[in-house]
Amino acid sequence: MRYFSSGDREPEHRIDVLVRDFDRTASGLRYLARFRYGWRWVASRTELQQRDKTPLTWHFVTTPKRGRRPVELRTLTADEQVQWFAS
Repeated sequence: MRYFSSGDREPEHRIDVLVRDFDRTASGLRYLARFRYGWRWVASRTELQQRDKTPLTWHFVTTPKRGRRPVELRTLTADEQVQWFAS
């Protein structure tokens, strides 16, 4: 498992999906997924494929909001990868 935090360089292109452990919704994890030329927060792979989304830069996505802790991300576990591909 690899970890990324605010200020880190963008992951290499073979890493397409990341998660925050504490960022769960009622239906499961929120994913940070590579989309076109940037990144998007999504709840599922299906949501990512919707064309009305605008990609965000890595810097924008990982910069913490004022007064908040740094954004901490990690790669998916094997079980989470199965969930991602099924979503």
